[in-house]
Amino acid sequence: MRQIFNTILAALISFLLFTPFESKAQYCAPPINFIDNSWDYIDSVSFGSVQNKSGQGATAYSDFTALGPIEVSIGVQSTITVRIMSDADEYVHVFIDWNQNDTLDDPGEMYTLASGTAQTGLVTLTYDITPPATALPGNTRMRVVVDWDDMNMGDPCFGPSLSSIFGTYGEIEDYTVTVLAPVPTSVVITTAGSAPAEITTNGGTLQLEAEVLPASANQDVIWTIVPGTGNADISSTGLVTALSNGNVWAKAVAVGDTTIMDSLEIQISGQIVPITGVVVGTQNGVPAMIDVNGGTLQLEAQVLPAEAVQDVLWSVIAVTGMATISNNGLVTAMANGTVWAKAVSLDDPSFADSILITITNQGTGLKGLFAENAVDVYPVPFENELVVDLKNVAYQGMQYRLVNALGQVMRQAMVDSRQMRIETGNLAAGMYTLILLDAEGRVSALPLIRK
Repeated sequence: MRQIFNTILAALISFLLFTPFESKAQYCAPPINFIDNSWDYIDSVSFGSVQNKSGQGATAYSDFTALGPIEVSIGVQSTITVRIMSDADEYVHVFIDWNQNDTLDDPGEMYTLASGTAQTGLVTLTYDITPPATALPGNTRMRVVVDWDDMNMGDPCFGPSLSSIFGTYGEIEDYTVTVLAPVPTSVVITTAGSAPAEITTNGGTLQLEAEVLPASANQDVIWTIVPGTGNADISSTGLVTALSNGNVWAKAVAVGDTTIMDSLEIQISGQIVPITGVVVGTQNGVPAMIDVNGGTLQLEAQVLPAEAVQDVLWSVIAVTGMATISNNGLVTAMANGTVWAKAVSLDDPSFADSILITITNQGTGLKGLFAENAVDVYPVPFENELVVDLKNVAYQGMQYRLVNALGQVMRQAMVDSRQMRIETGNLAAGMYTLILLDAEGRVSALPLIRK
């Protein structure tokens, strides 16, 4: 009987294909009054967390959208199992509205599990479904259809077709599917345009990019900066703005899984940090004094804020004593009394600090050998060369130092002859002091002018 009926319907296909019908409604309701599910029906559907043993429905359409929902992840394969009661020549389709436009027959939304089954009775069918990268996250509709003899030609709405006029055989079930963005597996940070991971201009910027893998995962990340020796800001879009010199780490954390992240080290230079002060102190906080003949005292200078350039210029200002100071703040005592050690910021010379140092237990008077006319020095003033004639002075173990007005040692060496020639061609014009220090720690000093 069904074969005769089908033959009659097939003869009308050409007529129906050219006969206009009203457009189908969104998530259309199948014409259940024209569908007979007594011969062919869906016995069960297993997909994700839903295992629905429905059996033959009271009508040819059943709404199971309240079950579950069935969770699937974009780009991740899941298997659906459909068991049907077959009367042979069954066509089974699954429709999923991936783009959530309330229609079920867009390209890529139909999966055919069977095309004309030969078996009768209960038949189990499986299909591996992978949500496409274009699928929208959230709840959407899935429709499972068994259609005898493909009378509806893959139409999820069962109309307009032959079945909507003369009736057909089969069954329809609807379910809710929750589409999940895939779980991130890694994050990779790069610089825009493969630029070097550095900022070299004052207040400069560097655009970063983060890719969350797999590509179908949620690409949103949270950007933060982890300061190293420098500091910077970072925007929600990955734009790094330099604040101070040094290195920082830019971190991107996947929103889809906050345990997945990546970091990129950025080198920052060329920043100008306004200076607010200079603080001078002794290393390890020891007293500001030297009580050993020819002894030393290490000073330290901190430029504020800490992010500012820390370079300073050291100098010594004699009060009643004498000392020299190195480029790194090491003070060497020369004569008893007091001196001021001063540090000036090289980045902003308007900021400086000083510390008063007391010197004791040094050799005798400052003039020493020079006062006794035991040493001749010429020419005075000097220019490119300074000659020191020790005459009859015992010079074994003696050393000399030529110190500028800041207390910085510009020339120094052990005395190796009675007549020394000190090359001074590249010294700046100004006041200098020639210091002779004998083996017993006695100091002799002579002010000089370099023209």
